[in-house]
Amino acid sequence: MNKIIILALAFCFAVATLHATDVTPKDVQSAFHNKFPSVKDVKWGKENAHEYEAEFMLDGIKATANFSDDGKWIETETEIGFEKLPIAVQTAFQKMHGKQKDLHAAKIETATQSILFELEFRNGTKNDEVFFSEDGKMIEHKKKLSEKDEEEEEDEDDDEEGND
Repeated sequence: MNKIIILALAFCFAVATLHATDVTPKDVQSAFHNKFPSVKDVKWGKENAHEYEAEFMLDGIKATANFSDDGKWIETETEIGFEKLPIAVQTAFQKMHGKQKDLHAAKIETATQSILFELEFRNGTKNDEVFFSEDGKMIEHKKKLSEKDEEEEEDEDDDEEGND
């Protein structure tokens, strides 16, 4: 019985992945392949009504790239270790938040602001995101919902999108 359930879930995931690729506009796919010609394995998703996100591995590192629905590149986010952040970013973050155990860092290259660094960490029961410029200046601090609240909000957003 468990094997049947696992196979059914795997099939649904495969169909959903294929469907996401099918509904990703050709302009978006073409822009992605022009920007990342060596990447072959891409998982597409819809970030919002007018933006697509590609998940992929870039030189062995997990990355995402976002494109507008007309194929314009918006940003690329690449996971990096805390120790690979610029010293100014490391110092500024630690002054503000001390050492964090469950910390995820990313380098974000954008079409409008060049390079930013995102640090996501657990703050009590909530997740916070802090964005820094290369010189260690804090750009933004987002206090996010708990994972449970975030999932409920995503479910509500999905319900709203289905009503359009």
